[in-house]
Amino acid sequence: MRPLLIASVVSLTPLLNVSAQQPPAVAQPNVLPVQGRVQMISGAGVNISVHVGKYGVVVVDTPPPGAAPRVIDEIKKLSNLPLRWVTNTSSSPEYVAGNAALVAPFSGANAGGRGAPFGFVGLGRPSVVAHENVLNRLSNPAPGETVTAADALPTTTYFIPSMHFSFNGEPVVILHAPRAHTDGDSIVWFRR
Repeated sequence: MRPLLIASVVSLTPLLNVSAQQPPAVAQPNVLPVQGRVQMISGAGVNISVHVGKYGVVVVDTPPPGAAPRVIDEIKKLSNLPLRWVTNTSSSPEYVAGNAALVAPFSGANAGGRGAPFGFVGLGRPSVVAHENVLNRLSNPAPGETVTAADALPTTTYFIPSMHFSFNGEPVVILHAPRAHTDGDSIVWFRR
């Protein structure tokens, strides 16, 4: 009986240590210059690319909803102009979970009625861009997966190998990567 008791106490010791530890502190987002008008915000649960210019802000991927206020603060330090585009590079939750939380402060009355620059007249919010497979996965989840709220879904999709647009006087290219992590993955290329 004694060896069984000692083995039980020894096997439970790691669990006791884990429960006694303090939860990790919330990381402060860190802004790193990439090139030209492009910055990267790290430390928010996902790396977020931010393109800032005279017409507004483009963001690639969104943080978890709880980290969105800190990321918004960092974006506002970079520019006081509105968020115009959010690009989701995957349907994985870590890349899209913060869509609604990041877009809401820049939408409707919160943004002075300024939303997407074209395509959604009257919608009064930034456009969320993704490959059509991202929209398909989020709007029709597999059994057991969480249903995505309507305000977090992409508003603009593409189905061809790439989508091109100009913003802040620079070309932005979104390339579909069909055989990546998911079938809706994209690579965003800020050309100069």
